[in-house]
Amino acid sequence: MRIKAHNLRKCSVLTFLLLQISYSQAQDCNITSISSPAASSLLIKWNSFPEATSYFLDLRVINATDVAPVVVSMPVSTTLRTVQGLRTGTVYRVTLKVFQNYFILCSDSKTALTVPDTSQITVARGLNSSAIRVEWLRVNASERYILSVSSTSTGENLSLNYTGLIAVVTGLQPSTAYDCYVYSSNAAGPGPRSRVRTVSTLVQPPGGIVAVQTGKHTARISWQSVAKVLLYEVTVSDLTSPQTAPYTTSVSTTFVDVQNILLCSSYQISVSSVNTLLHPGEPNIIIYTTNRLSAVTNISVDYSCVLRTAVVNWDPVLGATSYYVSAVGAGGPTLSCSSTNTKCMLKDMACGQKYLVHITAITDACETTSNRTIQFSTVPCPPSSLSLFRECSSNVIIFSWAATIGATHYVAYAVDSAGLRLDCVTTETSCFFTNTFCGRRYNFSVTAAGGFGCSSNASQTVSINTAPCQPQRMRISSNCQVDMLTFSWDPADGALSYVVEAFGNKGNMMYYNCSSVGTSCTMAGMGCGESVTTYITSLDHQCPSERLLGDVAVTVPCVPQNVSGIMNCGTDSITLSWDISPGAVFYVAMATDSSGITRTCSVTDLSCQVPGLRCGSIYQAYVIASNFNCNTSRSSVVSVETAPCPPNRVEVSLDCAANLAVVSWQSLPGVVSYTATLVQQSGTLLSCSTTNNTCKVPSLRCGQMYDASVTYHNGVCRSMPSKPVPIESGELDPGLLQTRKLPDFN
Repeated sequence: MRIKAHNLRKCSVLTFLLLQISYSQAQDCNITSISSPAASSLLIKWNSFPEATSYFLDLRVINATDVAPVVVSMPVSTTLRTVQGLRTGTVYRVTLKVFQNYFILCSDSKTALTVPDTSQITVARGLNSSAIRVEWLRVNASERYILSVSSTSTGENLSLNYTGLIAVVTGLQPSTAYDCYVYSSNAAGPGPRSRVRTVSTLVQPPGGIVAVQTGKHTARISWQSVAKVLLYEVTVSDLTSPQTAPYTTSVSTTFVDVQNILLCSSYQISVSSVNTLLHPGEPNIIIYTTNRLSAVTNISVDYSCVLRTAVVNWDPVLGATSYYVSAVGAGGPTLSCSSTNTKCMLKDMACGQKYLVHITAITDACETTSNRTIQFSTVPCPPSSLSLFRECSSNVIIFSWAATIGATHYVAYAVDSAGLRLDCVTTETSCFFTNTFCGRRYNFSVTAAGGFGCSSNASQTVSINTAPCQPQRMRISSNCQVDMLTFSWDPADGALSYVVEAFGNKGNMMYYNCSSVGTSCTMAGMGCGESVTTYITSLDHQCPSERLLGDVAVTVPCVPQNVSGIMNCGTDSITLSWDISPGAVFYVAMATDSSGITRTCSVTDLSCQVPGLRCGSIYQAYVIASNFNCNTSRSSVVSVETAPCPPNRVEVSLDCAANLAVVSWQSLPGVVSYTATLVQQSGTLLSCSTTNNTCKVPSLRCGQMYDASVTYHNGVCRSMPSKPVPIESGELDPGLLQTRKLPDFN
């Protein structure tokens, strides 16, 4: 019989420790509803469970393994919870677990979607007297936008849906102010409402346009007045001579006198109404053809605001040799002048007066006073009693003043700290300035306008600041060594200080904040494993900005607790387990032997098997948790012993006469039993067990190859098999005995 050497085959035996947790089924153990009340939160409701001692919510982003779950525990006194610190427009898997002490009674899972962030209107302007154009910013995860257009004066209230970022709303009332705001929406519902932007439709064009020739080369264009319109824009184009540039002017009266009107020509005359923000609406158009001869008796006044004089003009009267002009003011002296032609100048006219003009035609024999008169006002005096009003949350500033005698309308204007000017024309004693910018100082003044395009000197100046702008590009960094977050942002116009707020999930929605006059601040004392919703607000001495939603912030995960380890019998590994660490995405378990060699394993679960360890050794093991950005410090260290080493000096002798193998080995203290095993290449297994250090394995088949190995049991754990000894049975002379001996296993 011969003994052959063969390649040693690696053998491992894996023993799993199964932990069975019993779940009881209950009819009312379920999530009843999930809604998204804000862009970064979910409201979860569930049925009360009678045997429960606590509830546990686990929220995870679907298909995103690099995002830490948000974990919240609640007492049994509540069956609803608003979970903050979530991502906007994101699908979460929400799991409810019902605990009775340390046992899970039941659980339920549902998916839920958070609503998108807030959009803001960037453009809102009137297109004509019945349409406006509104544009807004794109918001990620928004499927559509809901535009609300309403007017308190007309009672209109429109709600329109769009998938794009531009809307043209038609069918509106002319010269009407509309409040506009927009919602971003997805399947979870609409997000927060944008700021309100007020926009007005333009004024409808005047009707009844008439052109009458007043002289050989002059004509008067008149039209019907439009309510509350102070200015009209008139354009005259020569259709007979297209190369001639059109004549365009703006007037506050319902007529205009046009020069250079040629005989036998055709003109296109368009008149449009101008609103208080000096925006003309769509025009009404007529075609006017001049006649060769025309004569109209008329009185007109050309008033000079600078010279404080008025030139009175009239049509000639056949046979008149001179004319006498009188102007009677309200409670003031009567002014007069005489002329032999068809015009006369009145001088030294006071501001804020209304004059009634009479013209008398004179000959050598008699005089006749015309029953035709004209009334006009001199330049008004500058307005006084100026005041400003504005609300921090609105883009509207109301500028008001006392009424001025002789004013037909007022021109108010504001110049901001960036040099941008805003104008407003009104017949009232106040103006609404809606297109203001945040974070600027506005200086307001007003002039009173009378007839003939005359305006008073500017009033005194009053000033006010708008609310500061929102801070932009807020950035968050975490100090992995301590429980704090550092926030930084770009400076906001008009801001004197900033406040950062954070809403977490520990306790009853923990609240944190920090403030700074610079562009960064540090928020401490947040604790490990916290996921918070963040907001930033800029402030001046009077107003806050709109609160800006920042990114979700997370602190360093909590150190793993209750670390324990167990020996894996028959293997070169140990198994470590621990409790969940809030904020952790994955865990790394480490085991170090007495010589300093460390083995590791990484998992996202709460247990891990560390392989490749030395048998019969004591390892110092610990666990750290990580969220990819920060790692925790080490957990408490536990000592874990590996499975015992197999027997050494295994020898095999073949007794050919008895057709058996005698296996011997070095005995070990504390051994309960040894088992010697011979495995045939075909899979047939032969074995013997003993409490001694030798054992006989009978019934060998001749001419077969076997691998011999030995294990032992110390009453607690079975060792790994010794290194296999290959042998081959055969036919030799009886009594011939050969022995195969391998070196020590260790």
